[in-house]
Amino acid sequence: MRLEYKTKRSNKFWEPELTANKLTLRFGRIGASWQKQEKMYPTSLHAQAEYRKRLCEKLSKGYKTNPQDVWTFLQNVRPSKKPKAIASLTVAEHISDEVADDVCAYLTLCAQYSMPVKQLQRTWSMLQDDKGGLYYTLKVGEHGYWLEELNGAYPYAGSELPELFATATAGGADRFVWVNDNAFVSIVGVYGDPGAAAVEQCVLDNKRTIVVEAGGLSWPKHVGPGTPIISLTIGAHAKLRNGTTVEVAG
Repeated sequence: MRLEYKTKRSNKFWEPELTANKLTLRFGRIGASWQKQEKMYPTSLHAQAEYRKRLCEKLSKGYKTNPQDVWTFLQNVRPSKKPKAIASLTVAEHISDEVADDVCAYLTLCAQYSMPVKQLQRTWSMLQDDKGGLYYTLKVGEHGYWLEELNGAYPYAGSELPELFATATAGGADRFVWVNDNAFVSIVGVYGDPGAAAVEQCVLDNKRTIVVEAGGLSWPKHVGPGTPIISLTIGAHAKLRNGTTVEVAG
């Protein structure tokens, strides 16, 4: 999993590779010469633990990958036998699709590699306080700054994302998707791929600040449990991890 750190002054990458009990790290400036480090561990379990620890450290500093790499990564994750939607949080109004994808991809990696909740809380506090350069690296393109969009028309809901992460992962969540409901965007922690109806119902059940009519809860079979959903626009369509979009109106 290659991670990148891009700001006005930095443009670097970090790429770990785990082979049995050997951990290989490649890192350096993008487009320039890079370095390589290798280390052997007593067992593969020791190497896996160090791999997860190092990756979470980089994520907490603002390193991230593009969402498509995360969706590709999930293809190799064993399908869940009992997928479910666990918890949701309405974070913003009129957030861009690109930022919503990016936030969900980041949280998904944090969940997949078991980032401690306190570590994510520290990262989010630094982002909110504009420390450690996180404002400039946690963005999409030139102008899609997470902080600005998450703290936009739905003030400071984004600061509650670590709480959502804690609740969702405590319930077994291993990935995050997002839902657009009348321009209000919610992040949903799920275990496996529970399908559009379960994701929508989770959002509707957790909303406390606005009243929204249900979008129908009548979905085609091909967007049922097991369908790899990235996002859902209630009453309209679902975006899948294979790059296709399907109509889901009831």
